[in-house]
Amino acid sequence: MPVGLFRGEEGWVQVDYGTGTTIPVPRSKYELNKYEPDFDELPSEAEYWAAEKKKDDASPLGTSARTAPSLPRKSGANPNNH
Repeated sequence: MPVGLFRGEEGWVQVDYGTGTTIPVPRSKYELNKYEPDFDELPSEAEYWAAEKKKDDASPLGTSARTAPSLPRKSGANPNNH
C-alpha cells in the first residue's frame, strides 16, 4: 500500500509505492486515495530529511546502505549543479 513520506511546501506529497519508486502527488489526490498517514501528520520535507540523516549517522553502515527516494526536480534546475 502506498505511504506518504513527507509534504512539500507547494501542496504535494512524496509517496512511496513500495516498489523502490517514490512519486510526488498533489494533496488532493493523496487525500482522495486515502493514503496514510493523514496529510496533516506528515513531516515537512526538511523534517523528513533531518530524520533520515540522523538515522544514517546512527547506522554503522552509513548512507551507502540506504537509497534516497527520487525527488521532483524543480523546473529549470541543472542536474549537474549540486
